[in-house]
Amino acid sequence: MEGFALFAFVKVMSSTEKAKLFKCQRKSFKLVSITQGGRLNVKRKRLPVKRRRRKSSFFELFGSILKDDFLPQCEEEYSAQETAVGASLLKKKAAVSTKSYHEKRKASQEAWAEKRQQILSSFVELEMLPPAALCQMENCPEMAACRCNDCGIGTYLCGAHAVTEHQRKLHVPSFWKDGTFSPMYMKQSPWIPRDGHSCASMKERSIVVFDEKGRQHSIPVMFCGCWTDAQQLIFLKLWPATATRPEVAFHWDLMSWLRTMSLECHASLKSLCEALGWMSPPTLPTLVESLQFLDKNVWMETLHPRCPACPTGPDSLELLENYLVWTIIVNCNTMKCSGDVQHLWRQRANELSAWTLFGLKRWKKSTVQSLPPRYPAETFFLEQDKVDDFLKAYKQESTALKDCNAFQAGNAIHTKSTSNLIDETGLFGAVCRHEMPLFFFNLRQGEQLGNAVFLIKHLKNELPSTKHFILYDIACKLHAHLKKSMQDELLASISLAVPAFHVYGHKPSCQMQFSTRRVEGFALSDGEQVERLWSFMRNFCSSTKEMTSSNRIDAFTDALLHYSKKTEGKMGELILQRYHRALDSHASAEKELKDIMVSQVQGAAVITEDDIKRWITQKPTPSAPQISCNF
Repeated sequence: MEGFALFAFVKVMSSTEKAKLFKCQRKSFKLVSITQGGRLNVKRKRLPVKRRRRKSSFFELFGSILKDDFLPQCEEEYSAQETAVGASLLKKKAAVSTKSYHEKRKASQEAWAEKRQQILSSFVELEMLPPAALCQMENCPEMAACRCNDCGIGTYLCGAHAVTEHQRKLHVPSFWKDGTFSPMYMKQSPWIPRDGHSCASMKERSIVVFDEKGRQHSIPVMFCGCWTDAQQLIFLKLWPATATRPEVAFHWDLMSWLRTMSLECHASLKSLCEALGWMSPPTLPTLVESLQFLDKNVWMETLHPRCPACPTGPDSLELLENYLVWTIIVNCNTMKCSGDVQHLWRQRANELSAWTLFGLKRWKKSTVQSLPPRYPAETFFLEQDKVDDFLKAYKQESTALKDCNAFQAGNAIHTKSTSNLIDETGLFGAVCRHEMPLFFFNLRQGEQLGNAVFLIKHLKNELPSTKHFILYDIACKLHAHLKKSMQDELLASISLAVPAFHVYGHKPSCQMQFSTRRVEGFALSDGEQVERLWSFMRNFCSSTKEMTSSNRIDAFTDALLHYSKKTEGKMGELILQRYHRALDSHASAEKELKDIMVSQVQGAAVITEDDIKRWITQKPTPSAPQISCNF
């Protein structure tokens, strides 16, 4: 009966509706294949394509023929009003499902326009003191005189409780005066860093404290001679602006927020200080006039607190938390490098992707005598002197591919007049297959094969018994260069491939030899891990181009540690996603291979999997033309 009803529907449909339901378009395609000789064979074919931008709803297909007697019949009886409401809801649902993006945007704007006046009225009502509002403290009959949003929404207090309840708190209550709320600082009793500690040397001194919202409080603090001033501010969860006799301090939550904004949003220190000025209400007094009140040294010291067990060493608490960076665990005196961590790092270094980023330049005018970086040596960055000496002595001969254009990335990024003003042109680095940063160093010139050679040699020195799989955008030229320069031993210890998306810029013969899908050992890795890292790092260009060399390395190390933590947090999900993708790819490949072997016949016998494996290992015939890469 249901089949007959559907046939009746289709029979009375208009020609337009039938075309919408059954029409199958045809489209022209280019079929590109590569012969055994390396030539391209292009054919055009017109194939039927079943394309629908979206799934048609029931009302779109059969709405014109629906009558009241075609509606679903239920045993339970409904009134005419209930039936009309149900039909109206069905029509609205069908209309919503067919709305375009523009219509949805328009509907959203209209909905907000309808509610705008109500929202404004609620906001104005919230900014007024409720009539006959009482103090919310227990057993207090006094009328409310202020509110404190820092204590909670709708917290109203009388004048006396406003003072007593805000001692040792960086809150700013707002008092109702002249028909409006005006924020005011509360007079504070002296803060004692250590409760219960009494000392004859205690002296009171006012400290300007920036709370987590950037507001400036004048707080009296009782300092004594038992600890340094900086230590006593730390006891109060305040970070001192200077190491000796500080007059300004910052709340820890504020410093944490500033650090997150600088690393995640790539904001400079100057921009962060200006943003804090906008966060503070304009009616509050400004105790520190300078916009850039946060000194650079204070900022760097906040980012790199020393390890308490290593008072003379360069290790920091931030580094100790990042257990995946094995060199840091080795350097810290409080921990020893365990075999598990070393094994983990060896697994990470087994396959890496190398690439260059030329956007992170540094001006020569910023080259002044500076202190060494705060992070341990070779946390991420290799010793620059070793890199410069190697590249200076390394002789890079022309590549063996004669008609392959010389790689020009980085050589022409600036004219001669401006290139002389640049001290460091970019970064060269490597990332493992799990997208964890490994090694980096600064570039003094443009791209050259010696950069990759130095990185590979450094990797071999660290792990001499491991075979490494290197993904490099010009792996074809690096392979030819190592072969021509008689570095066969180094070439035998590595396997080279071109990242999956960059390989399409190479010639077909290069794609066949260096594609990650054709070189054994790379599995389903796309090799674009370092590109994803560069998309995060290049945003630090404006804030680091005028830093000193050591501060620049510290800033990049902070960014790399932050990126490592983000990657570590999503590592489980990433591996699980790749695992499911590998299972799907394996099942799909087996099915396609089975279909091919069944449909193809070689002479009188069916093609087997052994035949396909033999063809893969076969070398091309000597007469086949060799097409070089033109990347």
